[in-house]
Amino acid sequence: MGTSNKSKKDVECHASEVSLQLSMSVVEGQSILADLLLSGTSTPKTLTVASSPLFGPVVDGVTKVDLCSAEEVNKALDTALKAADVHVRSNSLECTSSTLIVANAIVKIVQGDDVFVASLFASVAQHMHPYLAVIDKEATAPRLLFSHAFGGPCSTLVMAVVEKTVHQDITVETLNGQRIIAHIRTSGTRSGSVKDFVKYAKVSLTKANESAAKTTNSKEKAHM
Repeated sequence: MGTSNKSKKDVECHASEVSLQLSMSVVEGQSILADLLLSGTSTPKTLTVASSPLFGPVVDGVTKVDLCSAEEVNKALDTALKAADVHVRSNSLECTSSTLIVANAIVKIVQGDDVFVASLFASVAQHMHPYLAVIDKEATAPRLLFSHAFGGPCSTLVMAVVEKTVHQDITVETLNGQRIIAHIRTSGTRSGSVKDFVKYAKVSLTKANESAAKTTNSKEKAHM
């Protein structure tokens, strides 16, 4: 019997000590304008964010590709960025000052009898508007997507590029936005150990059950 390409890929990544899952999309407020790794026509849809205690929030409902080498990662990134360029140049996307190109990468590292999971969340925008909208808690902003980057368990880096030809007002807005984000405190990053997470979950569940039992007993005694 033959083996499909997908099955071969799964075997290769399973045997590898390090693998990465990548997704890239164009996000505008509460909408996904384009799935940049989809091999076909991408249509706009409502933004859905999935979140994990191990690797944080990611854009859900878009194409995710499993990659096992640096060459594969570079190829996928080139494909996605070319797709974004085509969309923008053809005006097929109604891009505004709030449009973001978002990349989610989930890294899995196998070490002995444990698996470590980490993630990289990167976004690019032409303006600071979408980031400030998240900080200001605007209703249409993709706040859940930035819940770790702005105050969560992660390390956040903000890089602003200002061209000489840009108007002074935009330059000031960009640098002020960068300063605001830089002053947001984030909590310590987690180890990403699946084994440690399972242990923590079991202990937390046991404590929660014990606390619930004590509360129930106290209420029963109060009614006696």
